[in-house]
Amino acid sequence: MKNIAVIIFEDFEEIEAITPVDLLRRAGAHVEILTLENNLLTKGRSSIFLHADFRLQDRLDFSYDMIVLSGGSGVHKAINNNLLIEFLKNAHQKNLPIGAICAAPIILKKSGILENKNCTGHPSVANQLELHNPNTSTILDKNIITSKGAGTAIDFSLMLIEFLYGLQKSNEISASICYKENK
Repeated sequence: MKNIAVIIFEDFEEIEAITPVDLLRRAGAHVEILTLENNLLTKGRSSIFLHADFRLQDRLDFSYDMIVLSGGSGVHKAINNNLLIEFLKNAHQKNLPIGAICAAPIILKKSGILENKNCTGHPSVANQLELHNPNTSTILDKNIITSKGAGTAIDFSLMLIEFLYGLQKSNEISASICYKENK
């Protein structure tokens, strides 16, 4: 079973966190929601509260197979969280796949992870990203998966599944939610 960390923070984008959690669990992954906050109950940008499984600071030694960052307006505060930056750098040094959606790719950039990588992100942060491709909703470059925003959360999640489990599993999950029958 693959172990996945989905990282949230105050003012995270709810769709961008819940969709990967849901679809990755349907694919058979063990997904843990980690918060940067001290309280496990974390408020999203639309005032929907999500109860995280753990605080990031309590799971630094756990072995994950993939890291996923939700986006949202809280990214602009999360980007200054040194613990998160170090966690991402360590994951990148281990060559783990890392996904980031919406504004979260700027956190990957600050971590040095996007160097020489094609990426996409929300138009509000596009000018901060090198090798940004505004015409593609979701991009895989080696082990880094980036996506534009809430409207691309399903495509993003299916690409995460395809990376971990293959195209057949991604298509199976897509069909099971009546999204797309085949790629």
